[in-house]
Amino acid sequence: MLRSRRGIVILACLFATADALAKWNVALNLGREPGSSMPESWAASGARFFLQTQIEFGDDPAAEEPFLGRGRAPRCVTAESASFTGVGGRREVAVGSGAWVLARDRAPSVLRFWLDFSGATDVESRGVALPAEKLYFTASAFDAADVADARRDLLPANQKRAAAQAEVDEVREGPNLFALAKK
Repeated sequence: MLRSRRGIVILACLFATADALAKWNVALNLGREPGSSMPESWAASGARFFLQTQIEFGDDPAAEEPFLGRGRAPRCVTAESASFTGVGGRREVAVGSGAWVLARDRAPSVLRFWLDFSGATDVESRGVALPAEKLYFTASAFDAADVADARRDLLPANQKRAAAQAEVDEVREGPNLFALAKK
């Protein structure tokens, strides 16, 4: 049985082209998410655990993992360590290798990866304990074509919004409709 441990990865915009997937400085935002199989008591306060690390998304094949999806070709992902700032200052946490896939069968594409935190014992920040096991992450990913499509669709939408705002402004600046009705 797969026990999915979820977190959020904050990547402002990931251009998912083959040459772009290399080393990334990543902020990992861990906390309770809907559908998580974490125990009810874990992060029940709503606090988040923030880790910073440098992750290398490689091309070497990796073992299949149910979380990554069937029929995908998982690749190795590595991170040597992660750091966070707690009450005692900055701390380093050991991180083991994992695997990643890029699911392009939906828009936006979805980057899924896991990292092995089994060597990270007794790590806690803001009342959220980092589980010493594999942690699973997802993030939206956009390639150059996705960004170009979004930009292309944005101009007509902005033009429609500006036209609608001009109509509203014209009505607001025009004669008072209620005053006209009283005459």
